[in-house]
Amino acid sequence: MDIAGRVTYLNAAWRTLLGREEPHPALLWTELLAEGNRPSDPGASPVLHDPWSDWVDLNHRAGGRVAGSLSWQRLDLFSGLSFSGLSAARAAEGVSERGWILSCQIMTQAGLPVFKPQSSVSPGEKGEEGGMQGSAAGQEASRAGRRGTSRDILTGLPDRTAFEHKAVELLHVAASRERRLGVLRVDIDHLGDLNRLLGEEAGDQVLRVVGQRLRAIFPRAALVARTGGDEFSVLLPHDGPDGNPASGKTVCPEPDAAESAALEAASMAQSVLDLADLPIQVGATQITSGLSIGGALFPDHGRGLVALEQCAALALAEVKTHGRGGFRMWSPVFGRGESGVTRQAHSVRQMLRRDLIYPVYQAKIRLSDSVPVGIEALMRWRGAGGTADGPESLPELFRNYDLATRVSARMQERVFSDLARWYREGLVPPRMAINVAPVEFMQDDFGEKLLARLAGHGLPPSAVELELTEHVLYQNSTHFIHRALCLLHKAGVAITLDDFGTGYSSLGFLRDFPVSSVKIDRSFIAPLCEEPAMSVIVEAIIRFGQAISVDVVAEGIETEAQSAYLKRMGCPTGQGYLYCPPVAAEDMAERLRAARPGVHLPGRSPQN
Repeated sequence: MDIAGRVTYLNAAWRTLLGREEPHPALLWTELLAEGNRPSDPGASPVLHDPWSDWVDLNHRAGGRVAGSLSWQRLDLFSGLSFSGLSAARAAEGVSERGWILSCQIMTQAGLPVFKPQSSVSPGEKGEEGGMQGSAAGQEASRAGRRGTSRDILTGLPDRTAFEHKAVELLHVAASRERRLGVLRVDIDHLGDLNRLLGEEAGDQVLRVVGQRLRAIFPRAALVARTGGDEFSVLLPHDGPDGNPASGKTVCPEPDAAESAALEAASMAQSVLDLADLPIQVGATQITSGLSIGGALFPDHGRGLVALEQCAALALAEVKTHGRGGFRMWSPVFGRGESGVTRQAHSVRQMLRRDLIYPVYQAKIRLSDSVPVGIEALMRWRGAGGTADGPESLPELFRNYDLATRVSARMQERVFSDLARWYREGLVPPRMAINVAPVEFMQDDFGEKLLARLAGHGLPPSAVELELTEHVLYQNSTHFIHRALCLLHKAGVAITLDDFGTGYSSLGFLRDFPVSSVKIDRSFIAPLCEEPAMSVIVEAIIRFGQAISVDVVAEGIETEAQSAYLKRMGCPTGQGYLYCPPVAAEDMAERLRAARPGVHLPGRSPQN
């Protein structure tokens, strides 16, 4: 309807519910409601602060009423469908690009709409009696109910039951005509975190808008449903070289047809991801909801719905494993890789239960006099046979938000406990660096949790610094990252950019975030004395740090030649086996007691 509340278009479902044939009736929206359900002001505008009404009765032209619940949605870029998405899907039907969308969730009884003949109800009554007897309108509503089955009350889309019922039909048709279908599973990233942060009303609004955007993007022949709490499923008929769905022509699928269908599914998925970048208005706040999508093809990846959904779920898991916010089509390697991921996740959970995770410490040294000016806490765990393993043995750990945050919390508690004990013993340890995985910023409370842990141990924020890589920028949570780092910087926590120079966004990170130091990656230090080009790069980084007033730390120093070279270049700080290997908390305490200006911390030769 337009902004004045005049109905501009009724789709087929609305026309069935109201017993009307014309798609463009000359009506106010209030005239869709039965007497006794209409607002007192016939020109009343939709109310957005409470978008779901109580059950109301719709006015059926043939006499009688259909019970339903109404949902209003403003049509704009921030809180509903995009103008371009609507134009592509509805322009030929004369739908205005400005105004409101009115959806209706039908009250059902035994799976059928509740239709009440006019003679059986009084104005405003909302009983459930009446069934389907007594009129042609009731019989038509009954047929509509059987076709549509059940719908999700929040989004108005088919629910899981309806999706499975209709999907079986579509797969049967596709098999009989030897056509391909794409199956997409769309997941809203971190919806649970959003519910905890802004309340369930915010999450509900995101679900409504995402559902509407999906319905606008996909063609009419596609089946779009809400099939889980934060999940939507799409069945996409392929109109490609293996047959035209409109013609019913049977053509045997060829290999190039599979590629065509995969490309079509990928293109549609990309359109969904592009639209996800548009903000959604939730009260006075605009938020952006990231989406992850997995896909599978019928019959290439499975001939039954269960098999296809399993493949799509594995593809979706692959997207989440690598940071979320993308699309993957299923591949057989996903199934094999999943067992490796599962084994790693099981190993980490076992280590947490058995309390096998612990920190070791490595000093950062002022190169001019070998005095420790910082310490880095490094994670270790006791492996088979009592061996000490590092993070590189379980790479999947740092792609999983739940496991990464649990391990990080355990590490921080151990490190802060050691720091607090050193202070009580009269030691004054230099600033402690802790490493942060990019995935830990996927929830907007990282800064608050870190400060709370420090306060719990009686430590000032200035006692620690965060070491993180520019890969943190590749997460779909840049706003969360920026807020957390600014909060921590303001509180006194230092920020260090690790592995500087190894990626593509290091300079952008320095521009956008409050960085106090950078670490030259060990891959530049190892060949320093043998490769002139590498020495030019290292010296340029040191000069750059001096120019923008950030400290520069060279990590991975293992030889006296490397140390001398860095000193001549003016590098202020170094770290490596030459000065101090990673040691236990008790050994680091002894080194701190012994360290004085002019005293070299005892080291040892590098170990493989």
